[in-house]
Amino acid sequence: MSSVTSYKAHLRAKIIATEEPARETCRMHLLAPELAAAAHAGHFVNIKLPEAEGLLWRRPYSVHAVERRAGVIELLFNTAGRGSRALGRAMPGDEVDLIGLLGNTFDYPEDLQEAIVVAGGVGVAPFHLLLQDLAGRPVIKTVFYGVASQDRLCGVQEMTALGARVEIASEDGSCGRKGFVTRLLEEHLATGEGKGRRLYVCGPTPMMKAVQELAARYGVAGQVTVENRMACGFGACMGCPVERTEGEQGFKHYSLACKDGPVFALDGIILHD
Repeated sequence: MSSVTSYKAHLRAKIIATEEPARETCRMHLLAPELAAAAHAGHFVNIKLPEAEGLLWRRPYSVHAVERRAGVIELLFNTAGRGSRALGRAMPGDEVDLIGLLGNTFDYPEDLQEAIVVAGGVGVAPFHLLLQDLAGRPVIKTVFYGVASQDRLCGVQEMTALGARVEIASEDGSCGRKGFVTRLLEEHLATGEGKGRRLYVCGPTPMMKAVQELAARYGVAGQVTVENRMACGFGACMGCPVERTEGEQGFKHYSLACKDGPVFALDGIILHD
């Protein structure tokens, strides 16, 4: 994984703005200059939920984007769950209690020619920052983005502005190609060789498993970031196990999503529905 060093702190960050870019989705802008200076795609923060009765554990949120000069980080998250819905109701001027930066980051090999992003739903969250990381590099940036319906779609213009070609699939056909995003990916992988291409993946488990199968079939390496719940964020609670593929015969081997991830080699983990 990347050797990028994380800035780790326990701090209170002021909310600068919030918006609802898509249905049941919140984009939150936080003033956190130390984090904005050090964040890269894959990093996350663990947030204590505001005044949410009965919700004791922190929640992990990927860093979605950064405004380094302004000292702002952005989070993008689904608000369907009780905890994230409570966070999404916070107002500009409020402060959130967070720990970060946590986790590892995506790798960008020197011979990278095409970064192929595969995102499902709010799994698109880390990839705006990935495109920021790749700014200035002569790398083709292709994004395959799957959603349930058009009202779940967000960030397409921003990704395009960062030089990405974005192709969309929706389950109900209300935007882009009707069907699963993996169909778009398969068509694309069939057009070239795996050398110089690299997959970056986040989304629902069935989608990620399908991408694993396609990557193996077409000989394309890549990385996946998992979305396990992480109570502590640094390996103490042991609550976010990820099964690895290299376990000895008859034994299962596990890593922790927060401490060893959340970014793993695409062929290095076993995903369970």
